[in-house]
Amino acid sequence: MLPNLKRKNIKTILFLLLFITANLTFSQGQDTSLYFNGNYSYVDCGNSSSLTPPSAITISAWFKTEDVGKIQTILWRGDVWMNYYGIKLMDDGSIRATLFLDEYTHLFSHKVFKDTTWYHIAFTYDNSDTSMNFKLYIDGQLDTAISAKGAIKWDMNSLLIGKYPYVDDQVFKGNIKNIQIWNRPLSQNEIQQNIDGVSDPENAQGLVGYWPMNEDEGSIIHDLSGNGNEGYIYGAQWVPNNNVNAVISAETVWFDKDYDGFASGEVDASLSSGEISSYTWSVGNDTVATGIKPVIVLPTGSQYLRLTVRNNNDKASTDSIMISVYVANLNTNGPIYSAVSQLDANTFFISSQDDKVYQFDSTGTTKWNYQTGGYIQSTVSISDENNIFVTSSDTRLYSFNHLGIPNWDKAMGGVIVSSPTVQKNNTILVGLITGRLFAVDYNSSVKWSVQAGDAIVASPVIGSDGTIYFGSKDKKLYAVSDSGKVLWTYSTLDSIISSAALGIDSSVVFGSSDGYVYKVGLNGNLLWKFNTTGAIYAAPVIGENGQIFIGSSSGFFYSISKDGDLLWKYNTNFSIKSTAAISGDASTVYVGTDEGKILALSVNGDLKWYLQTASSVASPILITKNNLLLAGNTVGSVYIMKVSNGSDSFGNLEWPTFLGNNQRTGEQNMLVTGISPEKSVPKRFLLNQNYPNPFNPTTTINFALPVESNVVVLISNILGEKIDEFDLGIHKAGIERIIWDASKYASGIYFYSIHAVPTNGANEFHAVKKMILIK
Repeated sequence: MLPNLKRKNIKTILFLLLFITANLTFSQGQDTSLYFNGNYSYVDCGNSSSLTPPSAITISAWFKTEDVGKIQTILWRGDVWMNYYGIKLMDDGSIRATLFLDEYTHLFSHKVFKDTTWYHIAFTYDNSDTSMNFKLYIDGQLDTAISAKGAIKWDMNSLLIGKYPYVDDQVFKGNIKNIQIWNRPLSQNEIQQNIDGVSDPENAQGLVGYWPMNEDEGSIIHDLSGNGNEGYIYGAQWVPNNNVNAVISAETVWFDKDYDGFASGEVDASLSSGEISSYTWSVGNDTVATGIKPVIVLPTGSQYLRLTVRNNNDKASTDSIMISVYVANLNTNGPIYSAVSQLDANTFFISSQDDKVYQFDSTGTTKWNYQTGGYIQSTVSISDENNIFVTSSDTRLYSFNHLGIPNWDKAMGGVIVSSPTVQKNNTILVGLITGRLFAVDYNSSVKWSVQAGDAIVASPVIGSDGTIYFGSKDKKLYAVSDSGKVLWTYSTLDSIISSAALGIDSSVVFGSSDGYVYKVGLNGNLLWKFNTTGAIYAAPVIGENGQIFIGSSSGFFYSISKDGDLLWKYNTNFSIKSTAAISGDASTVYVGTDEGKILALSVNGDLKWYLQTASSVASPILITKNNLLLAGNTVGSVYIMKVSNGSDSFGNLEWPTFLGNNQRTGEQNMLVTGISPEKSVPKRFLLNQNYPNPFNPTTTINFALPVESNVVVLISNILGEKIDEFDLGIHKAGIERIIWDASKYASGIYFYSIHAVPTNGANEFHAVKKMILIK
């Protein structure tokens, strides 16, 4: 058959073919995994010390269980009492990642896992970073994180897959594949890059053990890291995985072109392979589409779109992709730490550390930019006359008009990072890192100055009586009259590096670097203080009923009552430097995190949605009257998105945003969040959607009255029968809220309606909305 080859050459070729074939049996690319029977099946990967790096670690694996509801061991290294690490599936369906450090340290997932579904699990630990340094990732996304400390202790026991040492229970039942161990903490991006395998394992930095489990046969799983940590199989069996493979093709950013809070896009599953009988697209637990190329509608924010493909034997495969929906984004050439400022309904300003101030519109289109002589951390402040003020590291205060035409710039004698604030009495207030606060008139003349004991890095705020409040790194809050006289100071235990908020109850609320939130009276008397356990870089905001919102470097976002009691806290897992903003209808608070997320939280502490940006969001949030949200991040992008808060009125918010209002004047008697002076009187009748909805057992219903009216609110069941009534009598124009308690009613659909009869003889108002009670 091979007439031109000598017998010796034929033997050589056959040897090479056998060598290649032998090596291919444990090369990547085979669609198999190991099946553990839940009785006596496990893999022993030996006790090499390299598998327990002392200072940092990443462990990841794919698994699919058949026995949710029972404690199962996915992976374990070490003893059962000390010197161990491992991953277990708990009997409540959550994952527990465990490290023995200076103490027993456990990390539990928020996610609950289901039977017969593939999931990817990873945890990382970094002893060199003491803040939120023990992290758990599910399907490539951060699920939870805590702070931990100590070295990872080495034990002579073997690394076991599918089994807990010394005991026969807590064994795994199901499939496991693609286990990786690294001696460094992988970033979220690196976890995602390696989620389906390591492309060049022998040259991958820090990879100390890698078992793809794709070899099809044999009693060994080979360690492709090159470190020789072979795994010996006991009782586990090679099985083929699904003979279908899901692949999503889609754009990762969809633009809300209609400004309605939604965007549509086509998604494509045509690159999926195998004998596929069904295509199901889902977000969370909700199916949103079926088919190969459906058009899907998604709301503002970032959501994971998941594709599940199945064959006729119900073998399944999944793929997922994060899709972000927003209106537009503007890109500058420098990090953004400042807030967006608003001139009118479609004119905004942002300053960047590329030394420029940008004017742009709601489409993200730059109209012009203004160049300064140094980097800018200052937020733009806007006066009543539409003059713009901003400070820079070149020691100068700049003034120009809304068309970008310079008025003047003035050297102030020191680097300036704080934002200027604007009084109605022809005065701009500017704090310097030299510790001096200047009052400058609109023609650039210094009216007065006052000296603090250390740098002023946060913007002053101005009370309704003209009193000026600012903090300093000298650990003091200053109260200064509008003529420059120090009225009083309040001493804290650490620096004050963020602005204060002013309450309508004659109080000043502020935070300090040691993590305390303080509330003091207008005479400097302490009313209370609250410990957030982390440095405070953000300013507080104050909503209805004096409710205070603030984040800290602890990673928690707090809601505190006007009396200093914790109402709730939300764990973002990352430091918070962004000052929040409250929606006009007082239902939602928005804040940015160092993870790059912009979070929408209900005023009761529930996550509504989030947008994932490309880097840390330290910029204070802006919410406009027509429900646009704008915020910048540290790679220089401003994100614009449409949010729906159900109201075009702004209720009884005390201090809802950074420096009190969207013009960023910092003045209490200019407290507006949109460009409308009639904030307290609605322009039209309105019945808002109840919140929360669905609810159990209470919900809030609010409505707006443009004129004094006689008001009745009715609650009806699905048959239209009246079951409750609120006869509110005559109410003045404004915003009103009622709370309905449905404790005595069954789950189901209900309706609420309003009948408002104006006392001035104008047309009556009727409206009906649906709500859902779930018990």
